[in-house]
Amino acid sequence: MDEFVEKGEFGHIRYKDRFNFFSEAVELTNNCKVYSIAATLNKQEYEQYIHEKIRKTFSIYGFCFMLLAYINGRQAQHMKFREKIAYLFDYAPHRNHIMVARDRILEWEKENKFIKNMGSLTFDGDVNISALQVADIVAWGVRRKISNIQLNKGFEPIENLFNKEHHMQYGWESDFLKGFADDINQIVPELT
Repeated sequence: MDEFVEKGEFGHIRYKDRFNFFSEAVELTNNCKVYSIAATLNKQEYEQYIHEKIRKTFSIYGFCFMLLAYINGRQAQHMKFREKIAYLFDYAPHRNHIMVARDRILEWEKENKFIKNMGSLTFDGDVNISALQVADIVAWGVRRKISNIQLNKGFEPIENLFNKEHHMQYGWESDFLKGFADDINQIVPELT
């Protein structure tokens, strides 16, 4: 998405063409996805609300992955999906944090402390996997929305990714996220 901003490789694309491109991308995405998930947590909220014993074990990246896996697992249960869920992430500098969190989730699953549906964890580049490019569009749009940055200049269609049929989003003010943090605090007493 950074390549579409003014100084990026595609920053020169006219409004109409950018609008048409994102309209098509959003329509294809919504037709192919079951739903997207966004759980937003900034560093200040993480440090203020997440117990120190958890922060010592899980970085904000690892904690957010656990949150993603939890929300995804709960939604899968609701939809009566009983298969393992595979996760694919873009190569990122903090991927080892995600792997640590996944290993802990697998331990908790054995102890019946976490939803039992963790599948494989894979990393690849968005050059190879178009679904990662779509995830980038979703993340880019969510970040702008929570930062009160207007989706304009041909990016307006991205707003349609966030409809109730296709998207779930939780911010820290949600009781769900606070409850999740409390639950994680309860299942990791060995960290005290």
